[in-house]
This record gives sequence, structure tokens and C-alpha cells, in this order.
Amino acid sequence: MRLRKKVMAVLLSAAMIATTVCIPKKNVQTVSASSFNNLNQTEITKAMGAGWNLGNQLEASSNGTPNETAYGNPKINEELILAVKDAGFKSIRIPVSYLSMIDDNNGYKIDSSWLDRVKQVVDMCVDNGLYAIVNMHGDGYTTVSGGWLLCGNGEQTKIKAKYKACWEQIADTFKNYDEHLIFESMNEEFDGTYGNPSYNAYANINAYNQIFVDTVRKSGGNNDKRWLLIPGWNTNINYTADNYGFEMPSDKYLSSSIPSGQKRIMVSVHYYDPWDFCGTESSTCTQWGEKATNSSKVASWGDESYMASQLKKMNTKFVENGYPVVVGEFGAIDKSAFDSQNAACRADYYEKFCYYSDMYGIIPVAWDNGYNGNYGFGLFDRYSYKVTQQSVINAIMEIYGDSSSATATGIKLDQTSMIINIGDEKKQLNATLTPADSKDKITWKSSDEEVATVNSKGQVTAVNAGTCKITASVPLGYSASCEVTVPKANYVRAKLYLLETANWQSVASDEYVDIYSKGGTFSLSLDATQSQLSNIGSLYIRDINVGDEDASAFNKATIKVSSIEVNGTAYSMKNDTFLYDTSKKASDDGLTCPIFNFSFINVWANTHVNNVTVENGNYKAYFNNVSYQTLNNVKINFTVSDIDGNSATAAPTIAPTVAPTVAPTVAPTVTPTAAPTVAPTVAPTIAPTIAPTVAPTVAPTVAPTVTPTVAPTVAPTVAPSDSDDITGSVKLESDWGSGGIVTISLKNNTSKIFTSGWTVEFTLSREITSMWSGNCESLGNNRYRVSNPAWSGYWGASDTITLNGAIGSGSGTPVITDIKLVK
Repeated sequence: MRLRKKVMAVLLSAAMIATTVCIPKKNVQTVSASSFNNLNQTEITKAMGAGWNLGNQLEASSNGTPNETAYGNPKINEELILAVKDAGFKSIRIPVSYLSMIDDNNGYKIDSSWLDRVKQVVDMCVDNGLYAIVNMHGDGYTTVSGGWLLCGNGEQTKIKAKYKACWEQIADTFKNYDEHLIFESMNEEFDGTYGNPSYNAYANINAYNQIFVDTVRKSGGNNDKRWLLIPGWNTNINYTADNYGFEMPSDKYLSSSIPSGQKRIMVSVHYYDPWDFCGTESSTCTQWGEKATNSSKVASWGDESYMASQLKKMNTKFVENGYPVVVGEFGAIDKSAFDSQNAACRADYYEKFCYYSDMYGIIPVAWDNGYNGNYGFGLFDRYSYKVTQQSVINAIMEIYGDSSSATATGIKLDQTSMIINIGDEKKQLNATLTPADSKDKITWKSSDEEVATVNSKGQVTAVNAGTCKITASVPLGYSASCEVTVPKANYVRAKLYLLETANWQSVASDEYVDIYSKGGTFSLSLDATQSQLSNIGSLYIRDINVGDEDASAFNKATIKVSSIEVNGTAYSMKNDTFLYDTSKKASDDGLTCPIFNFSFINVWANTHVNNVTVENGNYKAYFNNVSYQTLNNVKINFTVSDIDGNSATAAPTIAPTVAPTVAPTVAPTVTPTAAPTVAPTVAPTIAPTIAPTVAPTVAPTVAPTVTPTVAPTVAPTVAPSDSDDITGSVKLESDWGSGGIVTISLKNNTSKIFTSGWTVEFTLSREITSMWSGNCESLGNNRYRVSNPAWSGYWGASDTITLNGAIGSGSGTPVITDIKLVK
């Protein structure tokens, strides 16, 4: 986090002289190398509890020189540390910048007085029984004067030598400290460009992490068994957990005293989502969660379910594999000056974040920049050491506070079994405690979140067909369970969606229709703003009863669209009939999934509606001659027949059903003002005054569709030069000389099943200008690296995947060669 820009900080820093900090050493007890308590993953996670950031202090700088008062905070005092401990926090993260304190002309020696000051602050924490996380913070910022740990810089040999030298000195200084000290390799490290990570820059981040682990481990003392903390790209959850290039460093110098199979590396990420609520300095978005009273003040994404899914993602990728996760920064700025409800919403945000962190075995560390008041992250007054946001701290300690006062000696649920259908409203489970007046916090958990999820209030949501168990528990260990069954649907539940590309958000119909085996005539409608309606990426209907990898209830069906209406004006169809056939795992409109799923407007492929203008280069389509209103109604009228070969007379027209408030919608994404080169995974536009987090990267629910405008031709399969692991072919869907549309098919000839991502490289004889069914990076000379799209990382053994994209000028079907499996 780089939040340093308050009026106080500006005034104080202008009056300060950037000098080496010289502070008398404090007499402290130094632990010996033999006093190390070797905590395993479960033990360290529990011991560290909830943490707090000593932000805008030792990472503060003025003109490239570290100065702990440069951002407007007083010098750190042990009374502050004790106040943090008294509030219930068990860990303190200490961000540290080194910058000009490193002498480039003297073997990269760190100024001894600065390292002494870092040691003094660490001692204030460790001597008082707190866990301390020490990192290298601002040195990797492209926006800070003197930043040098730059993964996008060309002088990597020098950078890596300097980085290694610094960690040799830091590790040596603290080598005899016990398990209460954790080293963190870097902070928010990336090349300064938002969007998909650069392959080469990410490789440098991975190299830094490897240097860090090796250097610390070989430094002696307790460092060969100390817990070490490493980040991925910009400490972003998606770019760390998904297939964007993060690599876990090897730990070959780990002490032999560590039991076989146990890890001693943690993974660091940050969480400030939705940024509109958490970090944007405006009065527009001031509310969040169930405490919100005004929906116009709530961000369109980043709700409680999204928060839970992001933390679950870290649990699945790392925690379940033995690597603890530390969310080294999370929080939301104070906007109560604009909205009295903001305080309650902030407290709810912190409590929910800690609730799901505790559920998924994650260590949360709240960000505090020392600034209290409008737009401040402060939880304490650093001059008086008083708590300034008691409601926020109470919310954190509701989950991580002392449970010695727990009173519940029993818990009972009002249901022991439940049936809930996909698409139904959330079903409430109610718990009764013994004694009845107990106020203990109840924790809810699903045994299989692929079947059903449960939130912090005991509300159950169906996900996929199957059975699972929902368990409610209290601090003293008492629990009760309910068996939940989600039946497989025997009908399609369809909704209408519009993906707009101005802000990369999806709009869904409030209503849905249930389509049974006899079919019928239906209509669906949604409301869209003028901006949304004039920037259409795709307009489609989709079965919400199933996930991306699950087939709809039907095997075959025919859908015929009579018209699409906008504000009552009907638009006719170019192609009004569409076929659905799961045996081909596609419809005749090019969809490569088994879902009942049809796109009628699509800027990446074909648009089937007359009188619609498509601007492919601008990623938008729009209806012509629309009389725009504040909210515009888009309606589709269609008939479904021949379901599974049943050609019986269609059932009577079925009126649309209003969808439950929790009906699945497509999570929004945010895009930069520049059009992305690989649609549609994009990054946000974020105010430069604070360290941003990237908004969730979600591909449109409907994969771009293609109908050939020329007879398809298939290029011969070309075996890779050194391996038959992957073979491929190319189909030219359309070609207009200056460009064209292709489908690239790749077959996995190995016995390996990829469940969480894959990456391949290949050469194509014509340039790929964009790709919408995978993340594509040009390596030069028509060589490309492609990884799975964000919405699907599965690739089974002997399965064939298809990549749809646009190609540049040339003649004939491109030839694919030298296909290699990277991951």
C-alpha cells in the first residue's frame, strides 16, 4: 500500500530533512538459536491470529530516503505496540523501505543505523509476544523515488545481486530470533502496468522469491526453519492463484529438522475489493454488504459471495497444499463524513473478511496508514495510542478475539435435512444455542462447496447437483449439521444477459423462464442504461441451472427467435434458428460447452440481429435508431422445440418468472480506457494515489461464437519438433484478406489431466491479433504462449480444446508448428 498523500504528510515532509535515522539502541533480550519453537502450518496460522499493519512508517520516504515520519506519523513508540496488542491483535506487519540506505558503491551495504532502527521496532513486537512480519516494501515501486527492485527493468543482473546482498544483511541481523519473526520477500511487486502480467517480468518476480528463500535459508541461526512469506504479481489473488505465471520457489536448504512433507513457505496477497468501496476517494460508493441501506451507494461487484470465493481460491490453491496464506493488507477507508451508514458497512466488511479468512485457514492483516478521518485507514491514534475505530476492531475480534468467555454448551439446527434447487432463493438455517442467552459467534461451513455454499448468516445456496453437509459450530467445539441435497434439474432455467464493454460488466434479467421437455414459447427482458445498450459485447440467453462444465437437462433442442425488442421496437433476425446438441459438445453457433447457451449479438464473432452496428475494433455493438431512455428495456421472444427429438406440439406460452434475488449473475470486470489486446481479461482504471488492486477478472459467460462465412478448411496436423504431447490443427472460419477468424484445435495426448490451468506454446504462420478463448502472449516471430481462459482451467487426457481468435493479413489457412506443452 502506497497511501501517503494526506495534507498532514505533505506539510510535515516539506519541513523535514532526509537524513540517516540515528536513534539510541534499546537494551533488549536477544533470543538464542536454540529457543526456536517449530510451529507447523496449523499452529502458525492459529498463533498469528489477526494482524495489523504499522503502515506509513518505516516504508515512508522523502526524495528516495527512508524516513519514518515523512508521511505525517510520529516516531514509533512501544506504547503504540502495546495498544495494538491490548486491542487483541497477535501479529504486526512492519513494512520497510531501504532505497538510498543501500550503498551501491560499497557492496550494497545497508546503513547500519537504519537496520538498527528496524531491529528496534521488531524488538518492540517480539519482546511483547507478538509475531512480526518484516518485508522489503517500497523498493519495488515504480512510482517511488529511488525504487530499484523493478521486475520490468533490463538490468536484472545488477538488481538480483543487490537484492541478494540486502537479504544477506537482513537475514544475518535477525538470524537468532525465534519463530515470532517472519520475513516477507517484497511488496506489491509488478512492472507498473495493470492487466495481464508480463511473462518476462513475472519470471523475474519468481527469481527474486527464489533468491530470497535460498539466501535466508543459508544465513545461519534459526533462518533455515523460519516461516518465509512470498508474493505473486502485485499481491493480486487472481494473478497469484490462477495460471498467470506464479511459481512456488523450491526450499532445498530447509532444515532437516522439519518433518518430511511439511512446508515453511507462506503466500502473500492483498485484498481491497471492491475498490470503489475500499479505496476510491469519493462519496459515490459508501456502503457494502447486508448493512447497506441504499443500493445506489453499493458497488456493482465485490459482494460477500465474491469475497468468500476469492479466499476460497487461495485456500484451494495453497492452504490445502500446505502453504499458509497471509492477506498482508485488507481494509476500507473511512467515508462516514459522507454517509452515516458507512461505519456499519465498514465494520461488516472487516467482520466478514475475518470470518472467511478464519474459515479458509488464512491470516488477515488489516492495513492502517496512521491517518484518521475522511478517507483514512487508521484504527489507532499514533500520538495518543487510543483506538479510533472501535467498531472495526470489535468486528475483527468478533472472529479472532479471546474465546475464553464463550458460554455455549450446545447448538441445535432447525433442520437436519434440506432440499434446495439450483436457482432457488437462499434457504435459511437457524441455530439455537444452549444456554439460550449465549452470544457466542456461530461459524458455518459446507463440506462440499461445489454442491452448496453457506454464508455467515446460515443461508444456503445451491451450486451443483449432489449432497453435502452444512455444519454450524461454536468456540467451545459444539456443532450441529444439516444434510443438504441439490437435485439434478430436469428442466432448463434460462436468463437473458447483456455483457457491456464500456466498463466490462454484465446485466442480467431479473426474471427467468423454466423450459421443460415439451418446450414452449417464451420471452425474457432486462433493463440497461444507455451506456450499456450502446456498448454491447454480447447479448445471450443461458441456462443458470448448471455450471460451465455441466450439461443442461436437455441433450438436443431447437431454439427459434421471433424478434428482439428494444423499448418496444422489434428487430428481426438474420439467423433465427439455433440448434443445441450435447453429443457434439456444441451448438451450431459455435459454443464449445454443453450448456444451453446462445449468443445473438457478439462483437468477437457473428451477430444474428438485423439493423445492429458492430464495431469489432472498439469491442462494441449497438441497435440502430434506438430512442434512449434512462433505463432501456431489451426483450427477446423465442420458441424452444424438438427437445431430445420430441417434436410434440409446443407447450403453451409460459410467462417469465421473477428470479430470486440471489439468482446467479455474471461478476463484473473493469477495463482500462484502452481496448485490450486479448479480450476480455482486463485491468481496472484506478486512482494513482493509492496502491490499487485489480478488479476481478471474469470472462463473459458466453464464449465468442463463430459461423463460417467461407467453407472451412483444416490445416494438416503438424507434430511438434520434439514431442507428440500436444498435436494441433487449424480451421479457417472466415478470411477477408486483411484478416480472418480461426479455430485452433489442440489435443492432449498425455495421460495428464489439467484441472487448474494449462499453458502451451506454438508457432502460427499468420499473426494472431486477438484471442477470446485463452490468454495469448506473443513471444515474437509468430511464436505464441497461450494459457487457459479465466473461466476454465480443465483439460482432460485425450481431450481436444479449441481456441478461437482473430488473425492478421495473409492468404490461406495458417499452419501451426512446434507445439509444446509448458504446463
